[in-house]
This record gives sequence, structure tokens and C-alpha cells, in this order.
Amino acid sequence: MTTNLEGDLTIERDTSINGKVIGCINVLPGASLDLNADVIGNITLQQYSRISVRGNVHGNIIRHKSAGIELLSKIDGEIINYRK
Repeated sequence: MTTNLEGDLTIERDTSINGKVIGCINVLPGASLDLNADVIGNITLQQYSRISVRGNVHGNIIRHKSAGIELLSKIDGEIINYRK
């Protein structure tokens, strides 16, 4: 199922999104996001969260300590690592 979402999202548990997201995504500790969508906005990965990206990201990916990224597409932005 393809989904078009507008607004900021908070991912609390393992989730899959297909389609397009306009807004920022915050993945909470321990959650996993399978993202097969284009994103216009920043993605923040909290500690011990994971993301697999198969769509274009027009924004930054902010990665906190011990968060995992699988990037299988383009990013029009930066990957910012926080080591706190």
C-alpha cells in the first residue's frame, strides 16, 4: 500500500512506510523503520534505532550513538553523527 503523509512523524515501534513523506521523522530508541518512500524533511535516529532507506531523502539524517542506517538511495543533505 502506498501512503502519502504530511506532517511530522514519531516512530515508536517497528514500522514500514511506502510512498511519500513531507515532514520530519523521529525514530525512537529501539524502533526500526523500513522506509521505501521519498522524504522531504529531516530524519532523526535516536540511540539504538534503525532505518533502511530505499527512497530519496531531501533533508538531513541525524544519527545518535548506536543507531543503524542502511542507505540504498540518494540523500540530498548530510548525515550528522552525534556521539553523546
